[in-house]
Amino acid sequence: MAARLGLCNILQCLINGNCNLDSQTKLGDTALMVCTRYKHEKCLRVLVSSGADLGIVNSFGHCATSTATSIHWTKEYQKAVLDIIRARKVVKSSNASRFSSLLFVTHANDIEALKKVVENRNINLDEQNESGFSAVMISASEGSVEAFKLLLHAGADVTNLKNKDGLTALDIIDLKQNGEDGHKVMFEYALKKGCLNISTLAEANTLHRAACYGDINMVEKLLKEGNYDVNGFDENGYTPLMLAARESNGEMCGLLISHGAKCDIKNERHETALLLAREKILKGNDAENVIMDELARRVVLCGARVKKHTKCGKGLS
Repeated sequence: MAARLGLCNILQCLINGNCNLDSQTKLGDTALMVCTRYKHEKCLRVLVSSGADLGIVNSFGHCATSTATSIHWTKEYQKAVLDIIRARKVVKSSNASRFSSLLFVTHANDIEALKKVVENRNINLDEQNESGFSAVMISASEGSVEAFKLLLHAGADVTNLKNKDGLTALDIIDLKQNGEDGHKVMFEYALKKGCLNISTLAEANTLHRAACYGDINMVEKLLKEGNYDVNGFDENGYTPLMLAARESNGEMCGLLISHGAKCDIKNERHETALLLAREKILKGNDAENVIMDELARRVVLCGARVKKHTKCGKGLS
């Protein structure tokens, strides 16, 4: 009743008297759900700060957080909970899939609050929500670079943990079509932290990702290690050269070719690096020029008859 009417002082007296914070009505509502439904922010703050359980669900499958969403009170609810977390108070939840401080602050992209949560040594960095998303997956999906770095540095799993769609955090980075710069930063940071290597990923994936993102220095480093097949296919049927060609990255194509990348390889879709380069003509044809030069060079070196050999492969016969 106190939660429903917003009687904060009475609510505090009951809490001081060691009342059961998580007692439920016949429909399974807790005081936390009730004060949320009636938009009593002060009561919400008192209950959460005192240890009310945000993971409990009622008979309709709603928790306090989903209740706030259903009544369009998300902004106020989020601010109240984030303020409490920033104050270094433990926010209780018996069900991480319904509420997790870690997932909550990551989704809000509140770096200050995230730092406070991560500082807790007992935190499970790989907690997952109902869709199987961990905090680092959420940061990857939303392009939150700083959150991604912080979670990765703290030890979040980016290579083995999967969501319900079977995707890891790195898979999610690959699938994102927007915010390319941000996702490149995430990938490079993962490389520097040693999260991408042959022991944690399929051998080809690291080289393929670096080639796709145009990281010249990283590709040079990986190729010098000698542990990667420059002509290997990734899970989507692309070689590193094909990915570089698709991005119209002539410099990357030249580097890969100098390390033995073959221009005439076809995948199951009968695509070649040259074909992919020509499909992206709006990005410029640097990649096409480099590949044509290499194809022309090979024709000449094989002793074929030619009328004239010029840049870009013109004059072949």
